[in-house]
Amino acid sequence: MPLSTRAAIRRAIGEVTGWQIRGVTDSAGAADGTTIIDSTIYSKARDQHVRNRSVVCVTESTYRGQRRYATGPPSTAGAVTVSPAFGGQVATAMDYEIWLPDAPHPDQIDLCIDRALAEACWMWRPTPFSMLQYGDLVDDLTVSSADLVDADSTVIWDGTAVTPSVINLAPPDEFTRRAIRLTPSNATTAFTQGVTLEVDPDNRKQWWASALVRCNGAVTASLTVYDVTNAAAITLDEGTQTWTREGWGLLKSTFSLPTACEQIAVRINAPATGGPTVDFAWVQMQQREQTLFSLPSRVRSKRHVGPVFVRSGNYFGEFKRRPWSGTLERREAMGRGVTIELDPPPGSHSLWFYEKTGYPTLTSSTPAAADDDNSTWCPLEWLRTAALAECYRFLRRRDSKEQQGRWDEEYLETLGELEALQADYGIEPMLTQDSAMPSGVAILPV
Repeated sequence: MPLSTRAAIRRAIGEVTGWQIRGVTDSAGAADGTTIIDSTIYSKARDQHVRNRSVVCVTESTYRGQRRYATGPPSTAGAVTVSPAFGGQVATAMDYEIWLPDAPHPDQIDLCIDRALAEACWMWRPTPFSMLQYGDLVDDLTVSSADLVDADSTVIWDGTAVTPSVINLAPPDEFTRRAIRLTPSNATTAFTQGVTLEVDPDNRKQWWASALVRCNGAVTASLTVYDVTNAAAITLDEGTQTWTREGWGLLKSTFSLPTACEQIAVRINAPATGGPTVDFAWVQMQQREQTLFSLPSRVRSKRHVGPVFVRSGNYFGEFKRRPWSGTLERREAMGRGVTIELDPPPGSHSLWFYEKTGYPTLTSSTPAAADDDNSTWCPLEWLRTAALAECYRFLRRRDSKEQQGRWDEEYLETLGELEALQADYGIEPMLTQDSAMPSGVAILPV
């Protein structure tokens, strides 16, 4: 599906509502940045958009992203005066936007787009089961020095001699949401180690681990299960797990706990300094006879959990999915979030579940003009309508005292359109508390 930038989404909202005009300056504005000039503004019937408090935006070049208020209608020469001034002279041949003064401010529209992505537009995202905290390497983690940390700045993946970075991947060209890239930072083998797991020394049932990896050049990546108690690598039943190809592939093996081992961890290993980087997309680990899985804390209720499936294949292009042939029960445990109980246990199968989740937002923690280039694979028609509903909700609150009910008709009409689009793109109705069936349109590839 095509990607849409934040600028394109905002433009689509302006076009469908008539809130926005766009143009190109045909002369340089005042040297002090107080005007933009477009002499065609009258001939193209755009002048009615320009009034006191209309929002004028430069959308390219040096002053891109700056948004100022017009002080009144344009002059007969097409000069629009703004206050405060832009950062400097707005040159000729610069793209601009002007928004009606009673429309939401473009900053507010950007917030509405983010809110729609996070709360109104949903998808079923395939998520791997794993005993490892954040083994799916998704949105919850950020980079801090050599480590990957959660929202509370707790180290989840502890880096040694590496510089990690987050690589966002865009379906349908890729089959996973994002990856962690490891860049070695000294002359020894580099790795990042997951949170330590406490294991029962009297429970010696066989375990299973896997990781999806690719190499970015002629290099070797590997997966290690580490005996933290005895400070030694655990021998894997299928031998040393290494990968040397640039395409995605799976490292996997069963293993047993050594004597007196009470803590284990997983290491994903990169080459020494001077070699290319390696990417990891997920890391799974579980007991083969395990039946109860705790889901990530971001899964808020069992209604956010869809069907379970088995992923098979070892190489990109061979990955397939089929329904889990056993039964499952979703539970909401007080203080423990959501759990799933499987019958029978998964054995060595790579099990995944569908997680109902929003799309990533497009505004960075420090908003910048470049945020307009951030893109989403959420369908444009769906997102435009969802964001517009958020805009009308804002306008109803804003004008509730002076013009109560002014935006009600537009708001209700947009909600009706959004409900229709939800049926096309979003979540199918769930008939019972314990049922969930993903729509075929909004599932990300695996």
